[in-house]
Amino acid sequence: MTLSGSLQQSQGQALVEYILLISAVVSIFITVSGLINRMDIPKKMVQLISGPFSAAYQYGHPKVKGPDQGGPLMHPRIESDGNFRLFFGSVNQ
Repeated sequence: MTLSGSLQQSQGQALVEYILLISAVVSIFITVSGLINRMDIPKKMVQLISGPFSAAYQYGHPKVKGPDQGGPLMHPRIESDGNFRLFFGSVNQ
C-alpha cells in the first residue's frame, strides 16, 4: 500500500465520521422538536404570556379580568355615574 492510498483512506474515514455526526445531531434535533410539539409547549407559553402576565401588567393583578373578558371581575374599584375609583392594595382579591 502506498502513502497516497493510506491518505485517501483516512480522508474517507473523516468524511464518514462527519456524516455520522451530522446525522446524530439532526436525529436529536428532530426528536426534541417532536417532543416539544407533542407536549404543546409553544401553546402553553403563549397562554401564559397572554393570560396571567398580561392581566398583571394591564390591571395590576394576575386574576383580574377586563371588560373584554366578560366584565371587570375582581377589580378593586367602585363605579358610579361613569366615574370610577381604583383602590390598590386591597385585601382578599
